[in-house]
Amino acid sequence: MKKYYIRNENKSEIGPFSTEAMQSMAKAGMISITSDIRPSDQSLWTPLTHVPQVSMFLPGALQLTLDETDSEHKKVIPREPSIESNPLMDSMGRSSSQSDTPPQTSLAMVVSGPRPWVRFWARSFDLACISAIVNVAFVFACASSSELSDFARTGSTAFFLTASIMPVFFWMLVEPFFLSSLKTTPGKWLLRTTISFNRPGYDKLTAAFERSFLVWVSGMGCGIPLINLVAYIISYTQLKHGTPLSWDKTTDCTVSHNKIGTRRTVFFIVLLAIITIISSFIYNLFLTPPSSILR
Repeated sequence: MKKYYIRNENKSEIGPFSTEAMQSMAKAGMISITSDIRPSDQSLWTPLTHVPQVSMFLPGALQLTLDETDSEHKKVIPREPSIESNPLMDSMGRSSSQSDTPPQTSLAMVVSGPRPWVRFWARSFDLACISAIVNVAFVFACASSSELSDFARTGSTAFFLTASIMPVFFWMLVEPFFLSSLKTTPGKWLLRTTISFNRPGYDKLTAAFERSFLVWVSGMGCGIPLINLVAYIISYTQLKHGTPLSWDKTTDCTVSHNKIGTRRTVFFIVLLAIITIISSFIYNLFLTPPSSILR
């Protein structure tokens, strides 16, 4: 499937996006006739109107039509939006181009670049949440099982590996339901990141499971200490050099980033700190004798 990069008036570059994703952006008012595009395998920028599959969704766009008098050339013909032909009709039967209110979302709100640190902290937030839940379940399990409590209090390497791997594994099973239904997760939502699956005729939940499994294995090293650090470094290096990550390429998904804002960033940091402290406190309960956990 052919994909395109988009460049707005500020010359910032985002993408790549499939034609279907660009159509959705056009409907939402995130791109306009002043935007430029280029195929992902080329370096030449051209006006967005050169892709009629997308430009037809732009209100008041200049449509490229074939000049009937010269089959070797094309000319730009301004076409007024009409109720019959304009696909951007609102629920009241009025075209979007006739509305006095400009779209609230614009391409300027979309941030260019892969943003590896945003992706890292969004995933860290999700893992912190699932870790707190897993730790609570483990504490109650220790309270009812002396063998499990003894295993936790030994501080052995086996227990350390189990505590490191379990949250990552469980998140691999939970994340696909968020991505397939909401296109985001709690951490990604806070950092205004969305994931869209572009493969036509492919079940989104299946694609989300495939992506999460590949991230679990290749992106996080199954949560195994040191191995996951190496996996993070490799992923960061690939993103910084513009190389698509294997799980994004295999599942044909598009990762989009919007501007986060200062207040949202501060809120994210505070909330992540609180969840991390709570999770650490619960983790320490693993070392508490079972007789005193639920007094």
